[in-house]
Amino acid sequence: MRTVKLTPKASEDLENIWHYCWQHFGEIQADRYINHLSDIIRDVGRYSRATA
Repeated sequence: MRTVKLTPKASEDLENIWHYCWQHFGEIQADRYINHLSDIIRDVGRYSRATA
């Protein structure tokens, strides 16, 4: 399994997504959405092929 390392900008984007969701849909939904995105990012590393 490969590890996906987020850039500082990507981490900032995820924070901004959480804040947007929190403002519009509440904390529980914001947490669910970010957790789902995190799962998808993790799966990209899990199922991607090494390139070289």
